[in-house]
Order: sequence, then C-alpha cells, then structure tokens
Amino acid sequence: MMDILRTFLIYTHLLVFAFAITTLYRSDMNLFFRKISQEKLRMLGDQMLWLLVVLAITGAGIVYIDTEFRYDAIMQADKLLAKMVCVGVLTLNAMVLHHVVFRKMAKAELTHGDMLLMSVSGAVSTCSWTFAGFLGVAKAFTKYFSFEHFLYLYGACLAVAIVVAIMLAPVIKRNWENNVVKNPLMPGAGAVR
Repeated sequence: MMDILRTFLIYTHLLVFAFAITTLYRSDMNLFFRKISQEKLRMLGDQMLWLLVVLAITGAGIVYIDTEFRYDAIMQADKLLAKMVCVGVLTLNAMVLHHVVFRKMAKAELTHGDMLLMSVSGAVSTCSWTFAGFLGVAKAFTKYFSFEHFLYLYGACLAVAIVVAIMLAPVIKRNWENNVVKNPLMPGAGAVR
C-alpha cells in the first residue's frame, strides 16, 4: 500500500513542480522585458507560494515513506540533504521576494541597487527551483556525489546565476524604463514606447 501512496505522491509532486517551473520561467521571461502590475505580481507570488506549499507537503510525505523521519536515515541521504538545503534557500528567498522585492517593484523610479536586489533575488529563485528539479532526477549521481559535492555544485550554479543577474540588471532596468515589450512569449508584441 505504501508503494502506491509513494507513487501517487511522487506523481503529484512532479505535476506540481512542472506547473511551478513553467510558471516561474514564463514570469522570468516576462519580467526581463517589462515591469508587471502589482496585482499580477501579487497573484504570481500567491500562486508560487501555494505551489511551494503543495510541494512541501508531497515532498514531506515522500521523505516520511522513505525514512520515517528517522534522523539517521535522513543524515545518510546526501541528495535529500542537498534538496532540503535548496528548499530552505528557496523558502528564505521567497520571503525576501514577498516582503522586500515586491514592494520595491511598486516604486515609480527604481535605483540601480533596487534592480540589483530584484535581479539577484530572481536569479536565486530560478536557480534554486531548477536545481531542486535536477536533484529530483539525480539518482545516478548519488553513487558519485556526497552531500558536499551536491552543495558545491549548487553553490557554483548560484554563483553563475548571480553573476548573470548582475550583468543583466542594467538591461532589465532599461527595458522597464523604456517599456519595451519584445517578448517571445507574447506573440505579435512589438516595442511600445
């Protein structure tokens, strides 16, 4: 019976993750080209929060079935520990997004520092969601990677994402100031000034 429940939880987890990562990538692409309204931003934030909650519940169910929440079993699961770190970073970053970044986005004039904070926080979010997805399918790596190896890889991915975000922040700021809408996800949209 537990194997059926585990399969159901994994399938639900996978479907919710697919929806979340698609929503995230689409919103990132949209935000690269234009600033969105506070209402849409709030709806997006609420949607991602609920998806994260469902992922946490299904993920906790899977972990319980696999480990019964036994400390020794969890501490021996390097990939699981790495995923817990990744989800922890995602959760902390979500708090920064909701309580700091979204408020800054409401400002009429954004400073360079505002854009850097928004870009870096967005990069941490996208990188962490993507890396969590990688960890979900990285079973083959468990033969070769320790917890530390997974953390080094995650840290390297975060570093690259942050550097790219810092480099792109001025471009995003310029796009927002000029109200550029050259978004490949919005067919027929051209530059609007």
